[in-house]
Amino acid sequence: MNKLTAGILLGVGIAGVAAAYMPVKVGDTVQQQVELAVASVNMKQKSAGIEINVLDYQKNAYSSSLITRFTFTDNALEKADGTAPYFDIKHDIAHGFSSAKFTSEVVVTEEMKESLKELDGKVPLHFDGLISASKSVVNTYIEGFTLTPDSGTIKVYPGIIRLNYDVEKSAYDINGIWNGAELDASGNQFTVGEASIKGTGHQLSDYIWSYSNDINISALDLNSDKIVLSSSSLNLKDKFDIQVNADTPDTIHYSGTWSLNKLHIEQYGRTLYDFQPSGFSYTLTGPTVEQTEALMQVAEKMTPEQMSQEDAKRILPVLADVVNAAEFSLHDVNVVTEEGRINGDLKVNLETSQQELIKAMSFPPILANYVQLESNASISKSLFDSMPVFNMMANQLNKMGAYKEDDEDMLIHTRMTQGQLIINDVPVQ
Repeated sequence: MNKLTAGILLGVGIAGVAAAYMPVKVGDTVQQQVELAVASVNMKQKSAGIEINVLDYQKNAYSSSLITRFTFTDNALEKADGTAPYFDIKHDIAHGFSSAKFTSEVVVTEEMKESLKELDGKVPLHFDGLISASKSVVNTYIEGFTLTPDSGTIKVYPGIIRLNYDVEKSAYDINGIWNGAELDASGNQFTVGEASIKGTGHQLSDYIWSYSNDINISALDLNSDKIVLSSSSLNLKDKFDIQVNADTPDTIHYSGTWSLNKLHIEQYGRTLYDFQPSGFSYTLTGPTVEQTEALMQVAEKMTPEQMSQEDAKRILPVLADVVNAAEFSLHDVNVVTEEGRINGDLKVNLETSQQELIKAMSFPPILANYVQLESNASISKSLFDSMPVFNMMANQLNKMGAYKEDDEDMLIHTRMTQGQLIINDVPVQ
């Protein structure tokens, strides 16, 4: 858009004429970008079950308005009359000299009004922001409302999320806070407490973005006539980037951490477990950037529901290369209860050729022959009474001659190679 603006200034020659012309050209550019973005999203989200269409595009010299319709294409969601459910978002755009401001909101239909309560004239979901040649800012507002479908009641509390996108750097950051929601369906109650999200990312190639997310949820509770789950202070972090190596091809690196302060589980009014601060971490590494991009490129061109034999011939070798190169590890496992704790780690990968793995994909039991696994676990013996499964495990290991312990813990070292599982140096028959 900067080059376009410069061209207008040179061609027209005087600021007065340029001032009248530039917003019109910005409007043309905005329309082109909207149509390109919608076409791109529809192409990349073929299997997502949603199709986007642009309706009623009205463009004037200094403003535009349009409606984007989101149609659910999944046959399972089809209405009784054979039509597909959808919702519309209305957009009003003001053209500036080098940018465009917009406000958008969900179109509330009469059908929605029948189930949406406590709106007080407010629209349940609306947006505003700015788009220019160098940046985009999108603010998303969730208003408090109650949804009452036939199956129950959903109460949604307010929230706001801001997305900043730097066009020149192909980078974004996102920050938001949401006051949560409550679901009451047939006596089952589910509550999400206040949640916050922070994230950053930037584009590394046509197919790969690096990103880092940090999500905090103050509480997550489920209450039914059979089971009660109550947790607090959940923290979910994940990060995707590329490891640059001097001697080997650059590889992808995905890592994450889950933690919580409390988890209470009871069944039929009887407490089963009370977990104290606990968590674990994981990583997925190995596939090269070239392998990962090749898989994304092939997958983008096909719809899984309609995968033909030719599609399978194209994607299976690429998928096999990625899976073969991948190594998954689970580490820093720390599960704590009042009675004891569980610590451990695990590392798993495959060792096979591309052709062997393709054959194994059609008959999964063969995969066991190629799994390379190693894990360590220490389990407090004080848990044997509160978690009977560990007492049963100890008895089985004792019968095999594979039971090991120290003063406080049962110790389990597990290996698997060439289809043979070995526990504490004793092969499992």
